[in-house]
Amino acid sequence: MAPTSQETGRETRARLLQAAAELIVEDGWGTVSTRRVADRAGVRPGLVHYHFRSVDNLLVEAALQTMRQEVDGLLSMLRGGADTGTGLEFFLDLVARYAADSETTALFSEALLAATRNERLREELAGALGECRSALTDWLAAQTGDPEAEAVSVLLLALLDGLVLHHLIDPRLRRVPLEAALRRLAGLDGPPQADDGDGSPRRHT
Repeated sequence: MAPTSQETGRETRARLLQAAAELIVEDGWGTVSTRRVADRAGVRPGLVHYHFRSVDNLLVEAALQTMRQEVDGLLSMLRGGADTGTGLEFFLDLVARYAADSETTALFSEALLAATRNERLREELAGALGECRSALTDWLAAQTGDPEAEAVSVLLLALLDGLVLHHLIDPRLRRVPLEAALRRLAGLDGPPQADDGDGSPRRHT
């Protein structure tokens, strides 16, 4: 059975989004043109503007699609009532996944720069970040009862961004264990216990 015009349209749109995302990663946001996207997707150039108002609109949609996939994974974990260990492991896994040669990292980096010049992209990114912050705040409040859970969630998300950046610059940091420190920062554990010198931890009174 031949595909319907709607199915063909959806497939073409998906191919254009994928092509745009690949070209952003390979050569940067500002280098993507109608013809390059059409050639990569294997369609006529006119179809780019049939499905999207402009190349910039296509790039925004491609970046947001990738971002939404990442955000949905985080929201699903948090709203699913993950325990504290699982939640922190998820954050650390995010950092580990965003290697310097990661396509997602490159796309996000380009999108963040473009957001300083594109109001719609900035608003969409801010909205997604707000969703993550709200879900993380609810999760932390349920786990710790911390009245400043919202402030902690802001710091944790900013810390995640910083860790990704530092890991890109210095991959050796991947060898540093972070979970215990993250647990304390989030208020999930008490302060580290010092050693009294006899091999037993010092008790805080």
